[in-house]
Amino acid sequence: MLARAIVSCVVFFTCAVVATPADAAEMALVPVSASGPHTIVGNQIILHGADQIVTLEIRASDWQPWLIRSFEAAIDASGAASGDAGMLVPFGWDNVDTGSVCTDDLDCPEGWVCWRQEEGLAAGFCAGPNHHPEDGVFIDEAHPDYIFHGLGTLYGVDLSVWRPEYGGGFRYGASLLMSDGSVTYTPPPRYCGTLTLVAPPTVAGTFTMAFRGEPRTFLVDAITSYPYYNIIYPDLTPALITVNPAVCGNGICDSGEDASVCPEDCLPPPIPAASTWGLAVLGLLIVTLAKVYYARTRDPARAA
Repeated sequence: MLARAIVSCVVFFTCAVVATPADAAEMALVPVSASGPHTIVGNQIILHGADQIVTLEIRASDWQPWLIRSFEAAIDASGAASGDAGMLVPFGWDNVDTGSVCTDDLDCPEGWVCWRQEEGLAAGFCAGPNHHPEDGVFIDEAHPDYIFHGLGTLYGVDLSVWRPEYGGGFRYGASLLMSDGSVTYTPPPRYCGTLTLVAPPTVAGTFTMAFRGEPRTFLVDAITSYPYYNIIYPDLTPALITVNPAVCGNGICDSGEDASVCPEDCLPPPIPAASTWGLAVLGLLIVTLAKVYYARTRDPARAA
């Protein structure tokens, strides 16, 4: 029998007196891809050389028998500094100084801007002119495995809180419109958001990108009615990002290597294959030249 608990106003869309945790429901950060040589094993992605872009997806699963109406997922930014050296950076961030406080561009270094997620916020922080965090932190409603695919939702991502030194992090949230009811779980694990990180050339080691737990990451059951909701606190699975330095001779053409610096691991670029048409023209030219030469050697007058 579920114990009852009261929590404060939650997510972006659902404020409620709520009920509690869950059975086997899970929310995981899943490695999807990288921009250079890499290997994915379960929830770990191994980069063969730094200076790559890594894409992770938030996936929810196994929430049966509950019917889900909304969710919130909060990422713990401290994981971006949990490796042996350097720090992972959110894709789309430009010269960000999260320790700064500004209300106007004049409060920032020349050429920087005072960035606020919304104009109505009282203060923001200084960032470079090419600061576009929405390029790497988002919810893709068109994703075929989106948890609320094809249904009407309110959704959003809080991009303003990324403070690795203080354990802050991005927050993702979505809620079905009341008319669209709820969703049951059917495999595969359901997509809830994308987090894209940059592994600069200076990083090394294993970085653990995890969720912030109860009460920051949860699913909301739709069985009960407003203002009483069952809040499901799922098991949380982090993603591991391991950055191995490029090593010539390891049998892998690592990021930053090519045939000029490590011929042992990297094959030289292939020589472009001649086209069939080109070979035909070359053959015809050779035959023609051969006929002309033969004619000249047979006719002394022409040869002279």
